[in-house]
Amino acid sequence: FFFQAEDGIRDHCVTGVQTCALPICNRFLTVALGHAESEKLWEVTGFSEPAGEGLARHRSLGEAPARVKFKGFYYNHFDYGWLIVRLAEPARLAGTRVQIGSTVIPIPEELDGTQPTALWQIPLPRGLMGSLSSLEISLTAPGWRVTDLAVVGDAIRPEHLQMLGSAWV
Repeated sequence: FFFQAEDGIRDHCVTGVQTCALPICNRFLTVALGHAESEKLWEVTGFSEPAGEGLARHRSLGEAPARVKFKGFYYNHFDYGWLIVRLAEPARLAGTRVQIGSTVIPIPEELDGTQPTALWQIPLPRGLMGSLSSLEISLTAPGWRVTDLAVVGDAIRPEHLQMLGSAWV
């Protein structure tokens, strides 16, 4: 979820300054699946072996739930509000099951029926993240090729979601 200037992610209102895919704040945790350095702080189970190169490096999901569990110190006083899932190729959200801790995350109707995309921003129930003592995300989405997972405090602006989603199509 961090990008170099040559990736072409820039804010149209700012000249010569790169913008980041994540809001500028300290409220995020992210894992780039398939990248050993990024996975060091995470316990990764139920995913395939890494495949692909560069921004398309990913781990695939089978029929069973796959899990990532943060092994670092989890600061639950931040109220993370969004789960971000980036895929190597566009997919629909319909039929996907997301669970954080023991809570199944409801998928809003406006997201459930939308077109396939490579970047999903799923709202989390208010107060959920503050009630947890550790962070474990379970994802059931057969066939998805997941490149990155993140929990963030602030929503990514729609224009950046659009730019990021089209960057990997």
